Amino acid sequence: KILWIGQREPSTGLWVLPLGPTNSQSPAPPAELAANAYTITSKQHLIQYLHQCLFCPPKSTLLKAIENNQLTTWPGLTATAVKKYLPDKCPATDKGHMKRQPKGVRSTQQKLKEKINEMKEKREYEEDM
Repeated sequence: KILWIGQREPSTGLWVLPLGPTNSQSPAPPAELAANAYTITSKQHLIQYLHQCLFCPPKSTLLKAIENNQLTTWPGLTATAVKKYLPDKCPATDKGHMKRQPKGVRSTQQKLKEKINEMKEKREYEEDM
């Protein structure tokens, strides 16, 4: 089966393919489709499910995204519903934000041995002079 028909550019040797469908060829319908078949009966469970689909962002971040019209295609996800049904402290959000920078891994202070070696080198240098 021929999927795409195009011409070869003689100067570069690259193929030039049309981006839109041509008269001789019509785009094939998608062979596979992914859709959510999960039904939720209560508004509270819907808000919790959609919150988890977004990987549990903080409540303030989710509200900002809704108010900026970034989630208009998500059915049932409104600012009033999030304020009403989503708790201020969600365990999944708290657990996801517990990773912190380890302390003392990249210290700015010199180690004791390095300081002693520097002092010895200074003494030797001063004694040589």
